[in-house]
Amino acid sequence: MVLAEQGNAQNATESTGLAGYRTLDTINYVGKGYMKPLAARKNYAVVSFVFEAGARNNWHLHPGAEQLLYVLEGEGYYQQEGKPKQIIKKGDLIIVPPDTKHWNGASPKGRFLHLSLSDHSNQGHVKWFAKASEQEYQN
Repeated sequence: MVLAEQGNAQNATESTGLAGYRTLDTINYVGKGYMKPLAARKNYAVVSFVFEAGARNNWHLHPGAEQLLYVLEGEGYYQQEGKPKQIIKKGDLIIVPPDTKHWNGASPKGRFLHLSLSDHSNQGHVKWFAKASEQEYQN
């Protein structure tokens, strides 16, 4: 994952009340988003993500690694390749099987906060693909 330069990230997060979060790159994300690593161990990582209204990540998968998405605040979307988009809300838990192409992000209604828990593999943590299209996001 590519992060914004430290100075820019700090200014962006201070102005949004997200101290300690870093601004997400614009290569693999659409809209404004932030992340904060909470724990990184040999076998797993826990990261807090905040997406502002309409923000989302590109299609991606986690090679050989399962991912759990737990919604803490707001309303968002989750879609696996070949399946319809799901609306996800506070308290929802999504289990993403290893090697499953998917995207997720905030609905247009407002800020979306979730935790990402993923196990590690020797194949690299994320393989990125194209942006989720406006049609995929809207439908």
